[in-house]
Order: sequence, then C-alpha cells, then structure tokens
Amino acid sequence: MSSFKYRTILFLIILPISLYISFGSIFSDYFSEVPEYIRPKRLNLGLDLQGGASIMLEGDTEKYKNSIINQKLSNLWISIEKDALEISKNILDDGSIAISFRVEDNDLLIKKFKELDSIFDYSFSLNTALITVDKSKVAKLIENVVKRSVEIVRHRVDSKGTKEIEVQQKGESGILIQVPGAKDPSEVKGLVGKTAKLSFHKVVRIARFDETEIGFDEDCLILDWDKSKKVIFKKRPLMTGEELENAFVSINEIGIPIVNFELNKFGAKRFAEISSKNIGNSIAIVLDNKVLNIPVIRESITGGSGSISGNFDMKKANELALLLKAGALPMQLNVVEERTVGPGLGTYSIEHGVISAKMSCAIITLIMILFYRFFGFIAVIGLFFNLTLLISVFSIFGITLTLPGIAGIVLTTGMAVDANVLIYERIKEELRNGTSYIKAIESGYKSAIITITDSNVTTVISSIILYIFSYGPVRGFSICLIVGIVCSMITAVFLTKFFIEFFYSFLQRRTN
Repeated sequence: MSSFKYRTILFLIILPISLYISFGSIFSDYFSEVPEYIRPKRLNLGLDLQGGASIMLEGDTEKYKNSIINQKLSNLWISIEKDALEISKNILDDGSIAISFRVEDNDLLIKKFKELDSIFDYSFSLNTALITVDKSKVAKLIENVVKRSVEIVRHRVDSKGTKEIEVQQKGESGILIQVPGAKDPSEVKGLVGKTAKLSFHKVVRIARFDETEIGFDEDCLILDWDKSKKVIFKKRPLMTGEELENAFVSINEIGIPIVNFELNKFGAKRFAEISSKNIGNSIAIVLDNKVLNIPVIRESITGGSGSISGNFDMKKANELALLLKAGALPMQLNVVEERTVGPGLGTYSIEHGVISAKMSCAIITLIMILFYRFFGFIAVIGLFFNLTLLISVFSIFGITLTLPGIAGIVLTTGMAVDANVLIYERIKEELRNGTSYIKAIESGYKSAIITITDSNVTTVISSIILYIFSYGPVRGFSICLIVGIVCSMITAVFLTKFFIEFFYSFLQRRTN
C-alpha cells in the first residue's frame, strides 16, 4: 500500500474524531444525551475567562516554629542522655535555656552543641551554657518553609500545570489559590488541608476497642484502627515519608485499589534495614495521625518499594497517591477566606480578545485566497482543522484555555500560514521553471520542510523553557504555543499536502 493510501486512512480516522471532540467540548450542552464514556470533555476555561473560586490559606508559622525548636532540642537531650552526661536545665523568662554541667564534660558538650541546628546560638561560661534561638535565622527558616508550602500546594492542586490554577504567596505566610470555574471549592480545600505526613512505626501491641485500661509507656502512642481495635505503637517513627519519591495507584488481585510507593536511594537502604530488623513484627503505617494499615514484615524488603492498602475506593486511592507524591506540608495551613470571583479581565476585555482572534483568522483567510487562489483555499481548510485538532488536544488532556492561551493560538495560526506561504512560493517557483504540477508540489513540500522544521523546533524549545520556569498565564501561553506548533506542523505540512495530492490525482483520473 502506497504512503498516500496510508495517509488517506490516517486522516479519515483523525479528522472526524477531532471534529467530534472539538465541537463536543465547545458545545457540550448539545452532547448531554451522549453516553458518558464517549462524551467529549468540556473545554476548561481559565479564571480570567469564566471566574471561579478564591481560597486564602494562612500558615501556622508559630506552631511550626515551636515544633522545630522542640524537635531539635529533644534530639539534643536524647544525645546527652545516651552518653549519660549529668546536666540540669533551666528555662529563663526570655525563652533561652541555661544548662549546668560537670566541668569534665565541657569538650563533649561543645561538640554536641556544634551538631545542633543552626537556628540556635550558644555560649559557655565555666560549667554553664546558654542556648538561645536566633530570631533572624528562624525568620529565614519560616520564609523558606512558606515557599516550599506554596510549591507543594501548587503540585497538589495542579500536578501537570495544565489547569491554570493560580497559587501564589500573599504576605509573610499567606497562600492564595484561585480555581477557574469552581463553584464549590471543597475538593481543593480537602487536598490542601491535609498535611500528609506519612510515617512508619513499630507496633507494641493491638488492643480491643472496648478495653478501658490500656497501659503503655510515655514513648508510645495509641490510635483507633478498623473500628474494633486500638493500636499502641512507638512514638518515634522508624521512617517518614520524606524519602518517598513516587506514588501511584494500581489494582490488586482481588480488584481493590492500592497505593504503591517508591523510595529514593537513601530511603530504600533505610527501608531494607528496618524490614530486616523487624521480621515477624507489625509496622503501623500512619498518615496524619490515622492508621492506614498494619502489615507484618515477613522478609527483608530491599527493592525500595511497597504498597498501602486500606479499603480505598479509586477516588481516595488517587487522592492519597497525589498527596504522597506531592510531599507532606511542612506546616499546617488554615483556610481564612473563601469566595467566588468573576472573570479577572472583565467581559469587555474577553469579548474584544475573542473578536481580535476571529478578525485575525478572517484577514488571514482573505489574504491567502487572494494571493494563492486554490492553494490558499486549501491552506484555510488546513487552518480550520488545525484549530479543531488543537481544541481536541486541550479537551483530551484537560488543558485550560486562558486569554494568553488565545494569544498563543493566534500566534500559531500565523505560523501555520507562514509554513504554507513558504511551501506555495516554492511551488510557484518550480512551476515558473516549467515543472509539472505533481513534481512542483512534491518539490515545494520537500524543499520547505527543512526550513519549517528548524523554525518550529527552535520555537518549541523556547516554549518548553518558558513552561518550566513560569506559572499562571505565562505557562498557559507556552502550553498553547507548544500544542499549536505541533498541530500546525501536522496540518500545514501533511494535511494540506494530502488535500492537494488528492485533488490533482482526482483531476488526472478524470482527464485520463
């Protein structure tokens, strides 16, 4: 079968599908009776085009600061107790801690203080030491943790960067989330409201839910599990989810969704050590003070991966996988404000933006037909299918369209026509040299394809860089540009050639 026949079959499959998806995504109301599994997804519009919900979060920086200070000091006290050093602590009115110790322990204590986190300052005087918190260093720590929280929230609510959800820092510890088209922001609040701190603990014992007197040591915690049992486990985790690198959902052998996780190199090594030392013991997998599962370690786990089951449905399993993959929030975020917002650019700006896009397409159509007649008409058909293919890609992958995105579409439309101009000028040149129509068409496309590919590849590379280092409307513009260039290459180079070849082969058959 010739390449022309292959292309004919390919386009006869692609074009009707793209027409169906693009029209279905724009005029979704007319497709309400279509079965859901074949119904096109509605085209997502950005906050600037349709409005949406606005959620304001505030980080509990005071609680985070206290927990970090207590954690670092707790590690110091444990280290001192381990070496059986005799000290006495006295907390002063300004929050600093005075420590008295034996003179002979001076050098060892200095060494331990040097290992203490940099947010502390310390000074020695004979057999006493004074530990104080450096406020400037704590402020820098808070600044970094808020920035990290912004990135985690952004990854949770828009992991692929295609939904145009705006996430930005406001003030010292505020995070503003704007969700296009959302009438009820509860789902987003559910994602960002969970700290998602995963930890693995050694189980001491499992008690019945109705037991009234459960004795356990100070270094243990107790949580409910499975509505009929209580779990007593060691407070200090064997391992946390910080070493988790990836998480995804799969279906086990009995058809129940489970969450698989993969650890980084350090985490895999640590997990292997923990599992080898706890063969026959139970390990509690805890997420935000809720026991997910209590597996029994049967053998050493050296692969750096595992799974979490907990009678999840698919939605909860996907949500858990997303939370684990995005990472735990370093501090608690509280919702302080939520409201519905209108289109950010206003109806006037939106209408004129759409009008400008329509006008540009109309002017391009007129110029192409005026200058290139039949070839120009074919270019306009290619342009139409370019737009339908682009909208289809937006619908399939859930990419959000914004006003900067419309600008990107207009730009790629111009670039698609520019590719046709290069091809047609080359064809006209070949015809002036006395070449036959079929050979001129073949030569025109063959000669121009190198130049078109070079210019498009460089634009795609710059758009990818723009996508990586940008957020919000700028990222939306870059996505539209990348998708538009790929679609324009398909339509301007291959589709128009297919139509022209089809037309001239039809003429040849009629003449013969």
